[in-house]
Amino acid sequence: MSKHTPEPWSTSTDPTLIFSEYEGRNLVTARARGPDEEKPHNAQRIVACVNALAGVEDPADFLRKVCANVVDAQRGTDRYEDRCPFCWADHGETHIDECVVHECEAYLKGRDS
Repeated sequence: MSKHTPEPWSTSTDPTLIFSEYEGRNLVTARARGPDEEKPHNAQRIVACVNALAGVEDPADFLRKVCANVVDAQRGTDRYEDRCPFCWADHGETHIDECVVHECEAYLKGRDS
């Protein structure tokens, strides 16, 4: 992965600007785009994602591997009477939208498309 501005990233009084510290100064790293009412939320999401994955060399590969491991672990479990340990859906049923297995399956499906 290419070199990028180091973490942590943050927002400031202008919630659409994203900052990082460089040599003791706050520098604008990015500006959130989108409809005006969404820009502050976009900036917060960018900052949260970047900071959450600080130190991970390739975030996309990392998420793919984590999701694959979650899905594989759920498929192989028999500790929960054939139910998903996260949302309690019967195996073979559709998981609820908030279920981490459902989210991981959707992520992996989107990556494979």
